[in-house]
Amino acid sequence: MNRIYIETTNPENDKKTNEYRFFEYLLRLLGLEAELIGIGGKEKLRAFENQFKDTTKSGDKNLVIIDADGEWNIDNWDFESESEKISSLKQELGVEFELFFLPNHELQGDFETLLEAIVAVGHKRVLDCHIQFENCIEGYEEYITPNRKARLYSYITSFRRSHKQNENFKNKGDWFFDNEELWDFNVDGLEPLKSFILSHF
Repeated sequence: MNRIYIETTNPENDKKTNEYRFFEYLLRLLGLEAELIGIGGKEKLRAFENQFKDTTKSGDKNLVIIDADGEWNIDNWDFESESEKISSLKQELGVEFELFFLPNHELQGDFETLLEAIVAVGHKRVLDCHIQFENCIEGYEEYITPNRKARLYSYITSFRRSHKQNENFKNKGDWFFDNEELWDFNVDGLEPLKSFILSHF
């Protein structure tokens, strides 16, 4: 079975991160099966050397999907230099894997950038409201301006939920990616990632 390595952490008991759940749902939409592996950050890729080699030996493929934000800071990201770093790591470890930079393998960004792109059109105003809040907070030195993670968290917590949905959100990390009223998995911004995954199955 192909393995897909993503930057988030692996599930703890029944609780999964929103990134893990996103990829689970995307694979279901595409009608594919793969083993999802949370690496806990791109800087930990080398720790998966043996798994990369085992997958290749079995005739399957390794797909690595990481943020286009440099090792530490989105401001220092450069496609060519980051690609070279990854290529050097592959040569050093003697492993094989295919690489995709979120959000679209071209522009700077990260998983949250991709999530913003798939917010349903009818609810993008929730993000607009949060951006206004961020701009307001930015004017005060004593506060820290919220990041995009906070913006997306604000989005998903802005909707009324049933008791069961609330429990799933709190205890299982469910961000309701199967709810078409909240998320649009047909947007053009998701096509590069879909095409990347499909091309290796």
